[in-house]
Amino acid sequence: MPPRKQPFTTGTYIGLIGKLIYLIALFLPWYSLVVSVDSGDYATHGWVELVHIDGMRGVQINKLLTGGAIPGSLAFLPVPVSWLLLCVFIWSIISIFGARTARARGWKLVRGGIIIIIVFIVLYALISQLPAIIPDNAPNALRSLLDYIVTFPFGGDTTQVFGTYGTVHMRWGLQAGGFMLLVSAVVQLIGGFMEIGSGPKGGPAPPGGQWN
Repeated sequence: MPPRKQPFTTGTYIGLIGKLIYLIALFLPWYSLVVSVDSGDYATHGWVELVHIDGMRGVQINKLLTGGAIPGSLAFLPVPVSWLLLCVFIWSIISIFGARTARARGWKLVRGGIIIIIVFIVLYALISQLPAIIPDNAPNALRSLLDYIVTFPFGGDTTQVFGTYGTVHMRWGLQAGGFMLLVSAVVQLIGGFMEIGSGPKGGPAPPGGQWN
């Protein structure tokens, strides 16, 4: 007779809420970097997005950073990750509902939270490499601004004056999807550890089978 399936606990439902938050975050922007340059060869005539990262279009970088003209399209390094992330989401839901014990479900939720943390580590690595992808003949003003962003990668704004370029405004940071990913990771970890803690600690097996 197959082992009896342990019913869902509060930790399960908390973890599933975290999964739902993760799903919503896939369709929202995670990170953005915008700039406004008053004059010169790189004049933008308003705000222009240099970096855009989300779960649907992946990583997109304006051609300005790679030697193109303004306003360049966000077409460099397009990494479509939506299908991969959706597959991960679907597989995780199936595995959670298929797990027979709270402990097994708990570790699956913890793993989901850790995966999101790894995503943020990769995001930080991408941001830290921005100064390296611009061409050697890029203006020193742009290079110094990118170096400043690397110092405060997840949020900030600055306004500086650079000679013929006039006033340069720049804003960057996590967007709604990025914050929701962080919330999802925390909620999944909380739900996962609650599940693990609710599992049997030994003693007689329940009628009809043993916990696995």
